[in-house]
Amino acid sequence: MGVSSSVYHAGTADNERFAVVFAELFKHTQAHFEREETLVEQIQHSSRSEHVEDHRRILGDLHRCNERVLTGRHAMARAWVADWE
Repeated sequence: MGVSSSVYHAGTADNERFAVVFAELFKHTQAHFEREETLVEQIQHSSRSEHVEDHRRILGDLHRCNERVLTGRHAMARAWVADWE
C-alpha cells in the first residue's frame, strides 16, 4: 500500500481498522525513510543532515501517535493523518 493510500484509508477507518492502518502507515514510513536516507547518503546531498532530522521528527510524531492508538486513544493520530491529507 502506498503512503497516500495508507493516509486515505487511515482517515476513513473505524477505530479498530484505524489502529491496523496507522501501524501500517508507520511501518511504511520507516521503510521509506530508510531507503531515502541511504540514497541521500550515497549522493552526499548537501542538506542530508537536515533531511534526516526531518525524518526523525516525523517518525517521533508517528511513534507518539501510535503509542496512543495502541491504548485506544485515536484523536491525536487522526488529527495527524488529517493534517497530512
